[in-house]
Amino acid sequence: MNQQKLKKQKTDTIFIVKKDTVFVQSKQLEGINGSVIELKEEISSIGKKTEPTFWGAKYDTVFTVAITLFIFIIGILIDRYIKREQEKKELKELKEYFLNQVDELLNFIGPPLLKGYNKFYQETININSGIPTTPPKLLTNSFDRILKMESEKLFSSFASDEKVKFNQYFGEIDFLSNLLTDINDYHRIVLQRSESIRNPLAEIDYNYIKLLADFCEFDRNNGRTQHTDFFETKVQHYYDEIANGRHLVECYKEIVRPTQKYILDNNLMRTHPIGNKIGELGKLYSTKYNHLRMLIMEVRCQYRTFAHKIKQSLDKIKKLK
Repeated sequence: MNQQKLKKQKTDTIFIVKKDTVFVQSKQLEGINGSVIELKEEISSIGKKTEPTFWGAKYDTVFTVAITLFIFIIGILIDRYIKREQEKKELKELKEYFLNQVDELLNFIGPPLLKGYNKFYQETININSGIPTTPPKLLTNSFDRILKMESEKLFSSFASDEKVKFNQYFGEIDFLSNLLTDINDYHRIVLQRSESIRNPLAEIDYNYIKLLADFCEFDRNNGRTQHTDFFETKVQHYYDEIANGRHLVECYKEIVRPTQKYILDNNLMRTHPIGNKIGELGKLYSTKYNHLRMLIMEVRCQYRTFAHKIKQSLDKIKKLK
């Protein structure tokens, strides 16, 4: 029907029958008709063409992702580098701090400490003075500062060939710290033992001198003066030279022992009522005094051992420098 209509139209006319379809009646325009169709096909094919891809992704997308990933990786590497350098710096500072503490121990702490312990057992501890309240003390907490440092981190600050030396450093410092703790515990025990002897001894001392005075008064009241001069001399000597200080040694050697010998030589323990009391109390005094003397000897020997151990440990640390 549509073709019959076209035949009735005049020559050289164009009639569009349907959308996107063109019919040309003229022979001169037959070439145009073909060109239009080819143009249509070419236009249709343009929309169907696709851009080149890399595993299904466009090159510009791949490039953007690659740059972003590269920058991310570089950022991680730079961050790790900075942290590693910072850690190296911290380890170096930690090692220097540790070695400075060791120098302080060897030069400013160890020598006075050793000197204090040598003097402690050679001069300070004796029967008259007794045992001091505390042993020689550190005036610094260097041991605590060193031992509280992170041992693993500190260990890693030393090179492989220095790690054995570090273990020796730390071992000796730990030994000294534990030794001082043990010394404090020991000192607390012996101080209690000393007080348990000295306190009763002080009371016996007072009662002993009182009995000597009672002896003199008893003999004078009974018209006997044979022994009063000896006892009065001892009482007077006690109050003049001994009573106002810590003089246990002098009291024992100059008062108690001579008096005990005098009583035994003159048989006063059997023949004199107060002489017997003086003799019995003198025995107790001598027993307590000798217990105290043995304790002081023990403590001095023990502190000499402590001083020797401190010196040995300090010498070992010094050899590691």
